[in-house]
Amino acid sequence: MKVAFFIGTLNRGGAETLLTDIFNQAKELPFEATCIYRREGNMSSTFHSTSVPMIQLSEKNWVLFCFRLRQLVKKENIQIVHAQSAFNAVIAIISLAFTKVRIVTTLHGVGFSTANIFYKYLVYHYSSRIVCVSEWERACYTMQASGGAFGRFVVIPNGINFSKFGYARLPVKEGETIRMCMVGNFVPEKDQYFICCFLKELKDRGCCFDFYFIGREIPSCKQYYYECVNYCEKNGLNECIHFLGACENVPTLLADMDAFIYSSKSETFGIAPVEAMAVGLPTFLNDLEVFYEVTRQGQLAVLYKTGGLLDLCSKFDDFLLNRQEYYNKALSNSVKIRDLYSITNHINGLFSLYLQILS
Repeated sequence: MKVAFFIGTLNRGGAETLLTDIFNQAKELPFEATCIYRREGNMSSTFHSTSVPMIQLSEKNWVLFCFRLRQLVKKENIQIVHAQSAFNAVIAIISLAFTKVRIVTTLHGVGFSTANIFYKYLVYHYSSRIVCVSEWERACYTMQASGGAFGRFVVIPNGINFSKFGYARLPVKEGETIRMCMVGNFVPEKDQYFICCFLKELKDRGCCFDFYFIGREIPSCKQYYYECVNYCEKNGLNECIHFLGACENVPTLLADMDAFIYSSKSETFGIAPVEAMAVGLPTFLNDLEVFYEVTRQGQLAVLYKTGGLLDLCSKFDDFLLNRQEYYNKALSNSVKIRDLYSITNHINGLFSLYLQILS
């Protein structure tokens, strides 16, 4: 069985990290994998360091691009093209029309739910299966699906290669500076500004901490980054809040933290929180419906009311008073998280889906 994963630019993101984790298991994969991509990016070296063949198609003329993709897939005897976005799925569907090649589409977000009805029809009706990363995400899409498309949606939770991650350091003692972080780029879907407000409240209460925002400023929406920077400058938080930008060593940074604080406006899975929980960090998440699902109804993390500053402060105060209890529970939870969301489970889910499609 030969599968081509089809992606756009090799820039750092959840889908790209997932693919490199899959590709790093190339020798153990139950299928033969190839990667077709359009442009290089800041994760190119990571992709090319895997043993999975990387094939770039960079034709600017879309008609020629579709023709070249069709010829490539036929030449390589690829049976399944697994598109990593709806846009890539549309390209694959048009390129491979009237062939026996099956298209699988993974939707890593809910943005496609507002797409043009023609594009929706193409993806919903000409993808053999549409993979969602959580039950919550599938529910968002199946509400608008109809007819035969409804049964094409399946759930395969994201997987993570936890061998990259160690475990959190020993619990911080009372009186010592607490090290905390949030991982995520400054985009509309994240809410780093709320975290800044929470940290100001912590400082006003006399808590000693260092907080690290791990994630980059995005040129198209740089206001989300600068409103946080300006807030910190205005409120005298520059000495205790640090903006690290994009980091290659996230696993190492997580293992050196004492807690993980996260706030999001929209999420389909939440790779960054899962990684934090896997490290054994006490993890605080806002109560989005998808986080209830991922954390098994809040058993594996501390959920606070979305936008509820006082609720988060109250829960964090309890953490400060009962640190050892929180660390013991977080370490126990890390075992469950690593079992639930391992890259092996994800790969097995993909393989079962591919077998079903080809049979």
